[in-house]
Amino acid sequence: QPTPAASTSDAPAGPAAAPSASAPAAPPPADKPADPNAKAEAQAKFEKGLKLFEDGAFQLALLEFRASREKFPTRAATRNAALVLRKLERFDEAIEMWDTLEKEFPNLPPAELAQSLQEKKELSALIGFLSFDVSEADASIFVDGREIGKSPLTTSIRVSGGRHQIRIYKEAFVPFEKPLDVAAGAVVKVTAKLAPLARGGRLRVTEQGGSKVKVLVDGVQTGTTPWEGLVAEGKHTVTLQGEGEQGQRDEHEQSGNKWNE
Repeated sequence: QPTPAASTSDAPAGPAAAPSASAPAAPPPADKPADPNAKAEAQAKFEKGLKLFEDGAFQLALLEFRASREKFPTRAATRNAALVLRKLERFDEAIEMWDTLEKEFPNLPPAELAQSLQEKKELSALIGFLSFDVSEADASIFVDGREIGKSPLTTSIRVSGGRHQIRIYKEAFVPFEKPLDVAAGAVVKVTAKLAPLARGGRLRVTEQGGSKVKVLVDGVQTGTTPWEGLVAEGKHTVTLQGEGEQGQRDEHEQSGNKWNE
């Protein structure tokens, strides 16, 4: 398994500063000068991620590498995010991150490009594909709590081999939920016929401080705050979750045609 890059700098670095397979090269000129504060914050996030990686805290390391990329994208942070995703067995997302590396940094040094291509080749043997046939248009499709698009999806979706939780949601319809096993190399078709809700009410969710956080209803992400939608009559568990947080949970009893906060 390749070791993570130890520096966010994309300028040449000596062997002591960069234990990766090849020394990074300077990036192409940017359209505008980089914000020095953003670069400093990105460096701090990167170094925190590197320490977490070394400690085996891969999920937390991923959050830091992604935060570093958001502040100031570098090849090193992108490569490390891809390596962590593989450690977490999120093989499909790892391929996406290697694709991002090649797209955002088209002038990769030959050794780094070769590493990306080799990683994607190995990862491709560990993934399968899902195709979707949904009876209603504009329904949100979730795989393992992650929204991958809205129906109709015209192409198959790449997923890691193994068990996945499928959820398809559209307002005023009963959600479709199903666990599904996908073997590596297989293409599995999901056929979902959504039934209209017989009884339900509208649920409105806000974060007390006005922050934008994920809204999970019954364990599945439905959007971000402020969120409003139609849900079936009965008890529902609502969770607000910021990036990297466990989430704040609450239970609501939803009656037909009743507005719940």
